[in-house]
Amino acid sequence: MQADNIHKSRLKRLRALLKENEVEAFFTINMENIFYLTGFTGSSGILLVGKRGSTLFTDSRYTLQSKKEVKHSKIVIFKKSVQAFDMISAMKEKVVGFNAEKLTHKMYLHLEKVLKKKKLKNIVGAVESLRMVKDDHELAIIKRAVTRAKRSLKDTLASIKVGETEIAIKNRLETMLRENGFEKESFDTIVVSGKNSALIHGRPSSKRIKRGEYILIDFGGRYKNYCTDMTRTVMLGEPDRKQNEIYNVVKEAKKLAILEIRDGVSSKRVDAVARDYIKRAGYGDYFLHGLGHGIGLEVHESPRLSPNEDFILRSGMLVTVEPGIYLENFGGIRIEDMVYITDTGSKVLTRGSDNLIIQGK
Repeated sequence: MQADNIHKSRLKRLRALLKENEVEAFFTINMENIFYLTGFTGSSGILLVGKRGSTLFTDSRYTLQSKKEVKHSKIVIFKKSVQAFDMISAMKEKVVGFNAEKLTHKMYLHLEKVLKKKKLKNIVGAVESLRMVKDDHELAIIKRAVTRAKRSLKDTLASIKVGETEIAIKNRLETMLRENGFEKESFDTIVVSGKNSALIHGRPSSKRIKRGEYILIDFGGRYKNYCTDMTRTVMLGEPDRKQNEIYNVVKEAKKLAILEIRDGVSSKRVDAVARDYIKRAGYGDYFLHGLGHGIGLEVHESPRLSPNEDFILRSGMLVTVEPGIYLENFGGIRIEDMVYITDTGSKVLTRGSDNLIIQGK
């Protein structure tokens, strides 16, 4: 499908979904959703999707930008966002859907006041459900992003040396990401070592890297609005018996979970495969988070791979698989890959070396 027709097709699919939910019009203030449906990359806007047309409301900062980026929606420039809701009140459509998750309380009160003659219907995850399945255009961008992310990590690992700080490694990795075309990080880069690696979302510190200790690196970049997310645990020097044992448990758990992923399988089942293996190895109490999550325009999207969400995975979805074991006063291991679900199974986009030992310096 040509790029110019992508947003037209997505709007058509959204209208079909709204019709199923007996909604005549829909608006969103979620900028990822607005980008997905229109191509608009500004930081502020409201998108209204009616039965036959759609309108993007934004402010004068984006007059020229919106004209350049948006091809299949009308553009209205306003002075205050509440003007968009005033315009919605003049529509013929009587049932207006929205996602309350992103609305402030003040905004919702204004909605109730202005749209009192219309029926408001909270449609949770309408656009997000479409975003879960990546089209060919999105997949091509994400594959390019992954190639660049892997290159950034490879170059960073090759230059790690004993005695440098966690912060220094973080800064060098983020520099590599920018040199490889990323606009910014997907999230705060994690580089933690030794006992610090047991902190699941630890912050890089001035601690210096020592030989023979875990170095956990969790990072991602945003490329053409799409996120990457991968984690590797490595070390300089030979691991001891326990370090090697625990690392291989996590590595095998990830492998087994990925083999389970396919169209039609439950997200809860995939989580259970990894979790049960880690439990049988004696470390069940130290796997302290869900197995993974969807990823795309946001680094954390639906579906979730966890014990608490039973969701049927479908071909075209993209998820992370990231089992981990975290032992206080010892260290932590997490290995994370991005996995694309196909009709026949899955494909690991971030496939690369899972070796614990790196050369470094």
